[in-house]
Amino acid sequence: MAGRPKKAGPRHPGGRLCQNIAPPAEVLEQRARMVGEANERDQRAGYPLGILALKGLLQRADHSAGMRYGGLYIAIWGRGPMPSHFAAMMPELRGAEWELLDDKKREEILFGLAGDLGEATAVLLALSTRRPFEILVNLAVYERPMRFMDCARARSASAWAADQRDLDALKEATGRLATLWRIERKAA
Repeated sequence: MAGRPKKAGPRHPGGRLCQNIAPPAEVLEQRARMVGEANERDQRAGYPLGILALKGLLQRADHSAGMRYGGLYIAIWGRGPMPSHFAAMMPELRGAEWELLDDKKREEILFGLAGDLGEATAVLLALSTRRPFEILVNLAVYERPMRFMDCARARSASAWAADQRDLDALKEATGRLATLWRIERKAA
C-alpha cells in the first residue's frame, strides 16, 4: 500500500474527515455577546446572515434565500474556497461526487447555476433601488456584517434608523428571492 494511512476519526458520507474543531474561547465570547450563550456554538453564529437569523431579525425563508444567493454567487464568480455553510446550500458542488464528474457534466451544472444566479440578480436589480442587492451581496457573499452588529461602538439614533432601513432592504431582497425560488414561509 502506497502513501500514508488514513487519519482516525468520524467521516462524512463522501469519505472526508469531519473537522469538528471547537472555536476558541474568544470567539465563543464574541458570539455570546451577539447571539446569546444558548446559540454561541450554533454554526449560524459564524456568519452575518446566520447571526441575523439567530437574533430573530430574519425569517427562515429569508435566511435560506440569502444563503442560496450567496452560494450561487460564490460558485459562479468565486471568492476562494467555498465556506462550509455555503457548500451545504449547494449540493450540486459537494464532495467526491463533484470530483468524479467529467468536464462536460460539470459545465452543464455550472451553466444551470449561472442561469439561476442571472435570474435572481435580474429580480434584485428590478427593485426600486440597488440598495437591497448591494446589502445582500455584502452580507451573503462577502460576509461583511451590518454596522449595528459591532457591539463595541455606541450608535446614535440616526445611525439606528439607517440600520433599520438597511435591514428592511435586506428583507426586501431575500423576500423577493424566496418568492422566486418558492421557499415556503412558515408562521413563527
